Amino acid sequence: MTIGDMDKLLSSILPRDTLALDPPSPADWDRVQQAFQCQFGDDYRHFVTLMSKYAFPGDIFNISGSRTNGDDHVSLVYDLEMQNGRWQKHMIPFYGIGNGDYFCLNRDECPSSPVYYWYHDGESAEIVSPSFEAWIRKLPEFLGR
Repeated sequence: MTIGDMDKLLSSILPRDTLALDPPSPADWDRVQQAFQCQFGDDYRHFVTLMSKYAFPGDIFNISGSRTNGDDHVSLVYDLEMQNGRWQKHMIPFYGIGNGDYFCLNRDECPSSPVYYWYHDGESAEIVSPSFEAWIRKLPEFLGR
């Protein structure tokens, strides 16, 4: 999916953010990819870049190290969950819905990881979308818009 196509889809379902936020820089991406020892796919990278323009319900975890929406950095969330001792180390949370459940990517499957849903109560993950692009395309239905 091109960033233009994704922007068009997101603009139809999400309000613009009123703050001037910074998308991740190449250095931000390098740091997080090195930390997780994986390369993220273009669709995820486009999505995170566009989140500097839109207000998304829940927490889309940041990659940028500068002006952000105030949600936590993806590395911080991962580290905190690892400290709890029940997290699967290959799961990278990118979206927290607010109850301890997350949408994740599997670092062992990047850059083409399916999207997983992590169930806090069951301490397990299941594939909910075969690709990040497919997950994006299902957002209007998921968000009820």
